[in-house]
Amino acid sequence: MSEAPRLYQLQVLDLELDEKRRQLEEAEGKLGETTAVQAARAQLSAARDRSDHLEKRMRQLEEELESRSAGIADLQKRLFGGEIARQKEASALERTLQGLKEGRGRIEDELLDAMAECEELPARLAALQADAGQVEAAWAEEQARLRSEIDRLRGEVAAMEVARQRLLQGVSTASQQTYEGLRRTHRGRAVARIERNTCQGCRIALPLSEVQHVRTNPELSFCGFCGRILYVER
Repeated sequence: MSEAPRLYQLQVLDLELDEKRRQLEEAEGKLGETTAVQAARAQLSAARDRSDHLEKRMRQLEEELESRSAGIADLQKRLFGGEIARQKEASALERTLQGLKEGRGRIEDELLDAMAECEELPARLAALQADAGQVEAAWAEEQARLRSEIDRLRGEVAAMEVARQRLLQGVSTASQQTYEGLRRTHRGRAVARIERNTCQGCRIALPLSEVQHVRTNPELSFCGFCGRILYVER
């Protein structure tokens, strides 16, 4: 009996197996953190870092403000307490005092800005936390679905591989090699059915004598146009 029918069954199985393996590879490739999850985590982390930075910076500014205020108070006491007699020294202290006041003003401005931003951060953190939670929940659900799909696909692939080995038991080594070679050169379609005296691989009509030869010859027959193994139902 010709091996063509079994090879045709093998091809049907192999095409489905190829698709299952493709789906499995695609599903496995989607496992792990997505860019959306990473972005949500990064935004939340950046906001928390900013909050910590602002708190530290406000403490530093408050200390600097206290130090500047103390320095200003000391200079004012010296200037207006009658301790400075020479005009030159007084002028130098006034310039120093002016510089301290200007510096204190800048510190106060920065402190006010930091306090304003710090007041807005809790609401922003809460919003980012909520967004990150939603993204994480959706991601976890998708990961669970993917794992379930992967388990299913692995089971189907394993069962199909067993079925494939059973089919191969009725095919000679030489025919298997021929089939595999044609599969590589014809994108997985090594065997072509004959329907209405036409090769379904290349869609070219075959001579009746060739069709009859395929029907009666136990050896593998090949299309003279595309080179595929020919199969016709008897």
